[in-house]
Amino acid sequence: MISKKFPVRYAVMPIKSEEDWLEGTLVNDVLEDVGYIVSKVYLLGDRKLNFFNGTSRIEYEVVFPYRTPDDLNSRILPQYGIDNFYSNSEMVDNIYVTYDAALEEANFKNEKIKKKLEGSIVCTKNELLKRIHDIDDIFDKKLSKYKEFESIILILSDDMIVETDDIFIKLNDFMNFYNSIKHELTFEERKKLLQKIWYNSEEFDKPKVLIKKRY
Repeated sequence: MISKKFPVRYAVMPIKSEEDWLEGTLVNDVLEDVGYIVSKVYLLGDRKLNFFNGTSRIEYEVVFPYRTPDDLNSRILPQYGIDNFYSNSEMVDNIYVTYDAALEEANFKNEKIKKKLEGSIVCTKNELLKRIHDIDDIFDKKLSKYKEFESIILILSDDMIVETDDIFIKLNDFMNFYNSIKHELTFEERKKLLQKIWYNSEEFDKPKVLIKKRY
């Protein structure tokens, strides 16, 4: 079976507005991605992107086995296209070896959607709290539907086994998550987050270099 050839990891899957199977709401009107859930993926490869300011990041090419509820009857497998390039893959910023680590990123991204929606409100001061409550309520109801989809695809992909060295799981997953959010954190937030797992950075503006604390 072709899927046996590829490593399996977890990734955060965006729910796209054009693929949204729920009733349209303000979320769909404001954002392309209307929510995020966790899914196992087939890992096809990675590529390093270099930027003009000297920084770089790695993207991962993956295939999600189920993209919408219409896919639940037939799993999506990696498909070759022209010149042996994959025709149904997509790029993600991070991959994980544990569900919990991927869930942290998904929760973080969903909270960002909420904040953006709340920031789009135009109303009087007296109406503000009610409008925020209404938008949060709409988003939470939609997200609960997406989470139902997440539960189904995780059950259906139970045979997709994540194989890796347990020794490095915790640090690897943490750094993947940390790298995805570090540019949105303050100096103090980054410092506290790194110290939480007993690691310090030599330079917090360049947190890629980590040294284990000595006691």
